[in-house]
Amino acid sequence: MIPPTDDSPEQLRAEIQRLQEQIAVLAACAEAPSHSAEFALQAPPIWFNAISDAVIVTDASRHIQQWNHAAEHIYGWTATAMIGQSVSDVLPIVRYIDLALLDLNESLLHLIGYTRDEIVGLSWRTLAIFGDRDVMSEMALQVRTTGRVQNQQAILRTKQGELRTILFSCEPLVLDNQDCFISTCVDITERVYAQELLRRTADRLATMRAIDQAILKLHAPTTIANAVVANMDTLIPCQYASVMLYDPITASGQLLTVRSDLPRSMPTGMQFPLPLDDFPIGFRHGMPWVEHNLQNAEQATPIPAIVAVIATSQIHSLISIPLLIEWNLIGTLNLAATLPGVFTDEHITIAQEIGDMLSIALHNARLIESFQQELAARMRAEVALTAEHERVVRLG
Repeated sequence: MIPPTDDSPEQLRAEIQRLQEQIAVLAACAEAPSHSAEFALQAPPIWFNAISDAVIVTDASRHIQQWNHAAEHIYGWTATAMIGQSVSDVLPIVRYIDLALLDLNESLLHLIGYTRDEIVGLSWRTLAIFGDRDVMSEMALQVRTTGRVQNQQAILRTKQGELRTILFSCEPLVLDNQDCFISTCVDITERVYAQELLRRTADRLATMRAIDQAILKLHAPTTIANAVVANMDTLIPCQYASVMLYDPITASGQLLTVRSDLPRSMPTGMQFPLPLDDFPIGFRHGMPWVEHNLQNAEQATPIPAIVAVIATSQIHSLISIPLLIEWNLIGTLNLAATLPGVFTDEHITIAQEIGDMLSIALHNARLIESFQQELAARMRAEVALTAEHERVVRLG
């Protein structure tokens, strides 16, 4: 019994036609010799286009004579555009036994930066075009065992050393009695970069929201600072993050919070003398301090106070953002990494944005703390005054 469907009569007729075509395919395959190129050339479109694998038929001079629907889907070109083209002008051909490149089209040559004379006849392994040397061998084996590789993401290294992200597809081909495979490489570097940019933007907004939530809930300065440093490594590749408060009256600093993957960093709550002159004038006026290689004595111009806060020789890269309120320094946001040259302009911009939010949040939190302390002191004074008044009344 056929279950009821909501399909229209047109959809049912199309399904019946598809089934009839599949029956015709099975009948034609049963009568035809296996792997017969002549049969493929003479076969009706029903047989040739119903095959799920890409089928490309060439003549003795390697010009394409047939290009089925599966080939259109896999490689992206229509049969009309491909018939008559040289197969090597369209798809790179690689010999299976040694992965030697027999021919390449112009688009792939342009992508990898080589000329045809430089690369034809050489092996993928020799050229080390793939970021992973074993990836081509693995894909060749996959073609042998499963019949194809389709849209596998890989890293391609150009002649100039640039790394490009590609989608790699290939299928087996017998050419001049040699086992080969034809392949396509689709450059998706910009797409991957855009996806990574979206991910970083989402992480950035999530961290900003956490800071906003801490501000709106009128949290204490320590809670706000913890919200900032807890997820900082999702935005900026750092192994150390800290917030330091600065008190200009006592000329001292205090580590409000620390998140560190490094040994021997100064613990949270540590207080230490910190003259204002230890900070450069530009820093006191809002300029971030960035060191790309602290261990290079000739290039580094460290701020002693910040280096003392981190207190480890493993640091190479460092960003310190001044926290300012009305041009008065109230603290610093410090980020550090163990590798040189880690921080980019984007990282510095993110750190500055977070530093601006942190400055306002800490200032407001400290004002609230000061108001609460003053209110508590007045309430204690009022209680004491009331108690004294009652005592005097009792005595009088």
